Amino acid sequence: MLKSTLLMRVSLIGNAGRMLSAEAKQSTSQKQILMKLRNKTNYPFISCKEALKATGYDMEKAELYLVELAKKKGWAKMSSGKQDISEGLISIVTNKSSAAIVELNCETDFVAKTDQFQDALKTIAEVSLNNYHQPGKFSISSDDILNLQIPDQQRSIKDLIALTIGKLKENIIVRRVTILTPPPEQSLAYYLHPSMLVAKRIANPLFGGYGSIIAYSKTGDDEAMSQKMFKLRGTQLAQHIVGMQPTSIGTSPKPVTIQVPKSSLSQMENDIISEDINNTTAEKDSSVENNVTAADGNENQQANQEEDGSKNTEETVSYTVLPSDENSDELLKQPFLLESDVSVAHWLQFNSLQVHDFVRFKVGETTEV
Repeated sequence: MLKSTLLMRVSLIGNAGRMLSAEAKQSTSQKQILMKLRNKTNYPFISCKEALKATGYDMEKAELYLVELAKKKGWAKMSSGKQDISEGLISIVTNKSSAAIVELNCETDFVAKTDQFQDALKTIAEVSLNNYHQPGKFSISSDDILNLQIPDQQRSIKDLIALTIGKLKENIIVRRVTILTPPPEQSLAYYLHPSMLVAKRIANPLFGGYGSIIAYSKTGDDEAMSQKMFKLRGTQLAQHIVGMQPTSIGTSPKPVTIQVPKSSLSQMENDIISEDINNTTAEKDSSVENNVTAADGNENQQANQEEDGSKNTEETVSYTVLPSDENSDELLKQPFLLESDVSVAHWLQFNSLQVHDFVRFKVGETTEV
């Protein structure tokens, strides 16, 4: 009797040990699956655990479950109507004929720093550029952007936004998208002011807090400017637009003739004068008022020396300029950002360039409805 009882107890203990061992193995396996799902999808642990329990720890089914869960949560947040969303980034993408500038907003700069947010912005910019090809400058409504399909993903931009919201737990909106497609004889240039929110450099597209794209071209047959210099000048002009915030191209300022000490001129102004002197020599019918002559400066110097008896009078020159207005919001009238002694119109004339159109974005700025 005693022997039978002891054998029964040993058997029960053995079964219990095997059960505990099996449960421990199962628990370890489930934890491994949970970690694998978390690392693969980057969804929160609680959401991954919910998905695995609902699908019997089937990885593939759990991934699909998470996608639908993120959509539901994202849709709910998107429809909440929260409007105080002013953080985010701007992206610019280009191809041979067009450029797209996109602003994507979120609630905090913390979310704007994430790879998920920046990847979504990259996708939106590329899909927008690839879906619109009509010439000119035009803005695309948010509804039209959200309905665009993402190639090879079998989902729309709206689904992408919902999924990103579900992951990051913040509302995200496509604030605005503008496409610029100039005629073939014009070229594109862009500039993005770097943002501290971007942790890594991505060649194309770029991200920033401010951005601009321009359509510009050479005037006449200026073969002296290399293609590399032409592109540099375009970037400099786009940088000016970011920094000086013009609202329109405007009209060129009226030329005026000024007289200044030659030593105070910048190298660019000296180049302009030298060029004008050559033009004056070649064109006999040019008026004195509209051209620069080196003789003017010499004659003025000699006259001053005779009157004052001074041998140290500084040489002066007179020349025609297109003046700048630091208070103007017209591009052509503004002092050029990188050469503030001359106006943009004067800088363009000297470089044989013309601006045809531009777009400028700043993250979070108030826009007209």
